[in-house]
Amino acid sequence: GETIELRFITKFPETGIMDPKTNIRYFQTEYVATIPVGTTAYRDFQLDADWERTTGRWVFEFWQGEQKLAEQEFCLFDAEASQRVQSDGDSLCAPVVGS
Repeated sequence: GETIELRFITKFPETGIMDPKTNIRYFQTEYVATIPVGTTAYRDFQLDADWERTTGRWVFEFWQGEQKLAEQEFCLFDAEASQRVQSDGDSLCAPVVGS
């Protein structure tokens, strides 16, 4: 019956995402939730608007207080683009092509 407070951070590609209604560029968002201990949960991000579909490296981070518990990184890319999308550092985001 105990609960813990977790902080969920979503880091967008280094160019950020621009909300066209407010002209605010977001580089990350975060929220805090109180979760029952032992509960199975998941984290997602709905790409509801075209302006949210920014290609590059995205990161989900999971924190308890000042301790990072985990992170999950993934790449969002344009499958129709012919060239790779450069991301942070030396990593590249590119579609996987089967042989």
